[in-house]
Amino acid sequence: MNVRPDVTYRNVGLRNRARGLFTKPELSGAQTKYASLFALASGDLVYSKLFGWEGAIAVVPPWADGAFVSAEFPTYSLSAEIDRNYLRHVIGWEGFAKQMADATTGMGQRRQRINPDQFERLLMPLPDPSDQHHIATILDQVSAASHHAEQVIGFERSWRRLVELLTFGDTYPTTQLRKILRPKAGEPIERDATYDIAGVYSFGRGLLPRGRLRGTDTKYKTFTSLAENDLIYSKFGAFEGAVAVVAKDFEGTSVSPEFPVFELRDDADPRFLRYCVIAESFVAQLRSATSGVGARQKRVSPSAFLELSVPMPSRDRQHEIANRLDLASRALELKQNAERISQSLLPAARNQMFARLT
Repeated sequence: MNVRPDVTYRNVGLRNRARGLFTKPELSGAQTKYASLFALASGDLVYSKLFGWEGAIAVVPPWADGAFVSAEFPTYSLSAEIDRNYLRHVIGWEGFAKQMADATTGMGQRRQRINPDQFERLLMPLPDPSDQHHIATILDQVSAASHHAEQVIGFERSWRRLVELLTFGDTYPTTQLRKILRPKAGEPIERDATYDIAGVYSFGRGLLPRGRLRGTDTKYKTFTSLAENDLIYSKFGAFEGAVAVVAKDFEGTSVSPEFPVFELRDDADPRFLRYCVIAESFVAQLRSATSGVGARQKRVSPSAFLELSVPMPSRDRQHEIANRLDLASRALELKQNAERISQSLLPAARNQMFARLT
């Protein structure tokens, strides 16, 4: 269709990894450089010449019927013998994605292209229509069982609200961290020794392993060795909630002076404190205690950190709250593990199904 300057065109784009179409801002005929645009019809197959190597391909859904794309998006009408749902699974299959990547010509991300003649030489398994429908039905069922991401996100939000409610959400007396923590001194680095290094995730997600490091390969003069139930935070990442109580798995690992470490005094339950320091009210204190400008200069000094406050109910109450939040945390972990497993189901099912047909 020739572009008219007095017409506005509904415009769509393609997500990578065969994740479908998305709505783009409407295109004014007076402002576009394209002389012609192409109208999509529900059930068409469309791909991006420029981003086909990333799997930018889709079967047009009903909502995009009548939307327009440029000549950079070759479009094909399909014969009645092709089941659209079957085709949607084929183009999402990693075997087909590899073919598209291999068909790419040109050098550099902005020059990589799949032209129509190359695209049309790609191969796909094509059983008879009844088998296509049967396969698509099975894969649709697997796909439906794999869509738990929104549930997990909602569950995590509820978990964080519970952490906030059971720690800072009551009228417990508060105490400054300097009254329950003792700074832990670093130890001189031995140049011929090898150290297991740890770091701290942002947003209260605990510690992470950062590999092994020889003493000769660091500029630091000291490392601090971690023990279970120590409290640690990142000077750089504190404003994003990079603070944690050390789990047993990280005992004996080491951190640089950029990660101040503290031992707990006896009147604080380490499990209860673990939840206090990831609660939103505590992270808000960390943000207020941050000094410096710019992402790489924002810091929370150890002295400022020790001035922050946490709730301090009785030891028995701390223990009770920690038990309840531990149960909720285990439930969240199970949800997250189920999500990771479920997300691998559809790719595995597609591989198994289409490998038998090729």
